Amino acid sequence: MLAVRLLHLLAILSYAVASFVPVLATEPDGSALSIRVSALGGMQDDGIGPEGLSPAALLVWLLVALAAARALVRPASRAWSLVSLIVAAAVAQRWVSLVRDPPLLMWDGQLPDGTPTGGMLVAEPTWGLVLPALTVACLVIGGLCAFARRRSIGARTQPPAS
Repeated sequence: MLAVRLLHLLAILSYAVASFVPVLATEPDGSALSIRVSALGGMQDDGIGPEGLSPAALLVWLLVALAAARALVRPASRAWSLVSLIVAAAVAQRWVSLVRDPPLLMWDGQLPDGTPTGGMLVAEPTWGLVLPALTVACLVIGGLCAFARRRSIGARTQPPAS
């Protein structure tokens, strides 16, 4: 049960760090435009705090916190081990969808001499993507350990068949 608690604690800590570290970002090219996405949504250019809380990101964050808090209180619960697996799937789905269809920024314009200008920025995964992946791994392993532990406890308490 200590392993279940530690895995869920590590899951919430890694997701908390992912709230302040860019997980998807554009390469710095000296322009004023950039895209930076953390576990809470968009980030400010200085990297301090979220720029705008995304409702989907906030919901996933709350699910991670709920799964971790419950596992710390009662780690051998079969229902909550299933919740950990579902939350892991939600976190994985969010980040896989963001990596497959990354946020982008397109613009066009015209210089004073009439020359057309335009461009596009596409966010790419950074090293921070390891943090949501670690969260998913900890929730899956912790959920499976809790489920296996609960199952072995149930097997030991059943009377032998006559």
